Amino acid sequence: MMGKLIALAIVSTIAAIFAQIELNNDPLVVTKDVVIKKNRSAVFGYVSNLRTYPSWYPGLVWMQEVEHSNMKPGKRFIGAYWVPIIGELNENFKIVAYDENKKLAFESDFFAHQPRIVMTFQDEGKDRTRLTWKMFTQRRSYFFFGTFFQIFKYTLDQRVTGALLTLRGNLQGEGNVFGI
Repeated sequence: MMGKLIALAIVSTIAAIFAQIELNNDPLVVTKDVVIKKNRSAVFGYVSNLRTYPSWYPGLVWMQEVEHSNMKPGKRFIGAYWVPIIGELNENFKIVAYDENKKLAFESDFFAHQPRIVMTFQDEGKDRTRLTWKMFTQRRSYFFFGTFFQIFKYTLDQRVTGALLTLRGNLQGEGNVFGI
């Protein structure tokens, strides 16, 4: 019995240390590209209207502005995700970068991984746009990185893939690309 207690104390101490030690940068969780058959201005205009996100990002139920102002760094939104067992879970969003037709970035206070989304927009020929989506987590602890990060990485990779396919379908007039 005493040996189990000592082993538990050692494991707990190591976990506590890894929870305090942090990585130098926000870890990249997901990076994806999609080419959309629309000009860059049209794609950016649609994506930078965060109120459209529930129509293409899985699990997002609603999104609205906190204050009515022009899109710029510091602008805030609130939205809700549907979480199994829990139901609707509110989340705050803040624009951290806005360069019209080139870049949009926002952060969320979602407790699980505090994401920062960075999207860039590039011309890919006549009326074709490459949207690059990068999701970082602001959680930097080695403990998080070695445990929950791996689960989030897989599930968010799948979610972002579905989101970008749906976004492309919406913008190209293809409707629901999954046929559901």
